[in-house]
Amino acid sequence: MSARKGILIASVVLAVGAIGGGTYWFLQGAKEREVKKVADTYVQALEKGSYDKLVDSLSPTSIKSSGYTKEEVINKYQLIFSSLHTENAKVSDVKVEKNKTSTCYRIMCHLIHF
Repeated sequence: MSARKGILIASVVLAVGAIGGGTYWFLQGAKEREVKKVADTYVQALEKGSYDKLVDSLSPTSIKSSGYTKEEVINKYQLIFSSLHTENAKVSDVKVEKNKTSTCYRIMCHLIHF
């Protein structure tokens, strides 16, 4: 095999690897951005007391796997936060954490009551 052919093959292999790696990196970043957007929607709805919008940010699968219906989750949030009198609540220290053993994410935050 000539040196030119070897260089060409190596270049093609490197290009395919770079494209594959770049695509993987881009898709991972897209997933992270999507999760961050969901977390922001969740936090905004929580601060405004818009529990119907808050529940819309949750996946139907996660609601069902928790043993609730969408309406039950809305009622649960309304009951909890109305009893805490959180009309002027703010959320801080929002963290989004990927579960290491699955494709799930967890949103963690502090609720500050004024």
